[in-house]
Amino acid sequence: MNRLFRNIPQKIAIFGSSAAIAATVIMPVSSTALAVGRPMMADTNGSNSAGGFCSALANRETAFTSKVDTLKGKVSDAWSQQNTKLTGLAQSTDQKVTAARSAADQKRTDAFKALEAKATTDSEKTAVTTFENAVNQAVTTRRAAYDTARSAFRSGVQAAVASHRTSVTSQADAFQQAVQTAFTQATTECQNGTAAATVRQDLVTALKTARTTFQSDRKSDNAVGQQVKQLAQTRNAAFKAADAAFNTALQTAVNNLKTAFGSDASKIE
Repeated sequence: MNRLFRNIPQKIAIFGSSAAIAATVIMPVSSTALAVGRPMMADTNGSNSAGGFCSALANRETAFTSKVDTLKGKVSDAWSQQNTKLTGLAQSTDQKVTAARSAADQKRTDAFKALEAKATTDSEKTAVTTFENAVNQAVTTRRAAYDTARSAFRSGVQAAVASHRTSVTSQADAFQQAVQTAFTQATTECQNGTAAATVRQDLVTALKTARTTFQSDRKSDNAVGQQVKQLAQTRNAAFKAADAAFNTALQTAVNNLKTAFGSDASKIE
């Protein structure tokens, strides 16, 4: 009896693989930013003369600005692709859930018809109707619990992604500002007649600090992946609880039906 009235399989109701989603929402910004930062730490045209080094600063800063703009464009494109992938995962899951539920509904309807044919007395017919109502309610309750858990999971993922992107934007802006400040300081030193070697060393040190700070901040890239995994665990726990409640309700309905059929219970086995 229980086999005939099972709801959709749990795996169909899951919003994609949590590992796949975690991989989707993580954007490896660090490596790109480091690639932007390293060339700026090299000497300009190999020149240590005050005039040659200082005159090249403007070009180096312009090159930096261009690289940062390119980086930001790549990040924006990556986020757009993430949005598309997450939407696609949700739509694919919803389609599978709808199809699975439709198939389950048809099987349940067929099982009800077969059961109704076995009810010959008024009391048995009433018991079958009561059973059907109980099963339908259990199905509705379970589906609502699944839907709520899935919705909470998706909302949590969206919030984690939004927070992650805000952090990335803030850290990238801080990196850009730190480098711009380093070039401004170098320009000022050049204008004040500071030795080229000193200006270069100060600039290299400032750029290295900016890059190291950004690299350290970007370690939080993996945090969003952990958040997604935790959200998936919470969602799956809710699925499991819904399954347990459903099975209990179904078994109760089956027991009540058998009791109502009394000595004729064997014909509904």
